[in-house]
Order: sequence, then structure tokens, then C-alpha cells
Amino acid sequence: MRNQIKEKLMQIDNKVYYGMLPPSKAEEDWNFLVMAQKSIRKKRPESTDLQGYWSVAIFRETFIPDELVFDVIEAMESIPGLRLADSECEYEYLQKGNTDIVIEALELRFTKTKKRDK
Repeated sequence: MRNQIKEKLMQIDNKVYYGMLPPSKAEEDWNFLVMAQKSIRKKRPESTDLQGYWSVAIFRETFIPDELVFDVIEAMESIPGLRLADSECEYEYLQKGNTDIVIEALELRFTKTKKRDK
């Protein structure tokens, strides 16, 4: 799954990181995507199926274009079984180091069911 997600996101942005921005990249421009596996849980108490959650955080200096948000959703949902989770996605704002540059960030959450045999 990790490789599929990275491959799809690389079609949108050539800077895609897993888990977090590497410290060695912190001084570069802050226009990138971070993908991460967020959590896993049983789908229902009586079920053996698991519900896995992934996220894609979009970081952009100044603002995130709406088209980019929709491109990420479309790319992720093109992976069989992966869908935008039914949860609110909030924008956050950061200051880039000791500059006047504002970073807009948005974390999108996606979910996929993993069927297991009993």
C-alpha cells in the first residue's frame, strides 16, 4: 500500500515524504506532501475485518490551491478500496523558521478495509 500511495502522489508532487519531513530538508521550500499510516482498528466488535487509516498532509508556502486538494483526493481514491474518511480535515498555519513566510497545511485522512479470514 505504501508504494502504491507514493507512486500516485509522485504524479502530483515530486517531493513526497513518509511519516515526516526529514530534518535535512527543513530549510528548503515548504511545498511538499507527507504520507503516513495513521491507525488501524477492528471495523466492528464482532468482525475480524480491520479498518486502516492513512493520511496525506499537504504543505504549501502561503496557501494550498483547491485544485491540489482535489488532485490528492482523486489520486488516493484511484487506489482500489481507499476512500476519503468521513472525518473533518482542518487547515493549520505555521511559520517557516525565522521568516515571515506562512505555511498552510492540510491533513487528509483516507481509509481502507482489510478483510481477514476467521
